[in-house]
Amino acid sequence: MNMEAMLRRGLVILTTYPPAYNAPIVPGGAMAVFGRYSADLAVMVGEICNQARPKHLVVSGHKGKDSGLLATWGVPEAHYIVSVAAQRNRYAMSQVELAIDLQAINGLENARNMTRLLGDFGYTQVVDAQLLVVAHSTQMVRLGATLNGVLSDAGIAFTSVRWVPSSYRPSLARLQDQREICFELLKLAEMEKAGWNDVPPIEAELLEWAAQYIEVVEADLANLDLTFSTAGLSSF
Repeated sequence: MNMEAMLRRGLVILTTYPPAYNAPIVPGGAMAVFGRYSADLAVMVGEICNQARPKHLVVSGHKGKDSGLLATWGVPEAHYIVSVAAQRNRYAMSQVELAIDLQAINGLENARNMTRLLGDFGYTQVVDAQLLVVAHSTQMVRLGATLNGVLSDAGIAFTSVRWVPSSYRPSLARLQDQREICFELLKLAEMEKAGWNDVPPIEAELLEWAAQYIEVVEADLANLDLTFSTAGLSSF
């Protein structure tokens, strides 16, 4: 199998979002952000606050597989996102009611904790407002579907939900991006098997390749003294 061709197939799946979650941005709703160590993501949060003027902002993220140097520095992902966003758009960030979750270490915990925080802001049952869901570009499908599912289980339904992926563009030549593409495909397959909605089907051939190739990439990264593990695949 051609490595580049398989990565491209995977990337198309990870960056193709359901039309239902591409509604025009409506000012004055709520915004939920999945944290990670990403300047693109952090800057965009400030820009969206400036554009959409949400009433409420919830940001979730402690330290997980995407914390990078933040783990070394002892800085939670959510604090990093809010700090960088405020540096770029201080006025807009000062106008929102902010709630930060510093407990979550994976996507499912992010979704559960942000759902609780949204409830604390009064978003319960059917909500006449838009929810903006912001996440890293290659994680948008998985994390958006995860939050949708958790909100549904909690009985919360927004008038519209808009997925807003970061501007990051993965490089098929970069080992870390290759690893993330494979990792996300395998996680989505787990979610589909578990019955989650809004998860795209993935061909068996692509999944088999991703499961094999991620081991190759991790071995290469280990030789570069970088660490990563797929041991947490059972936690969305």
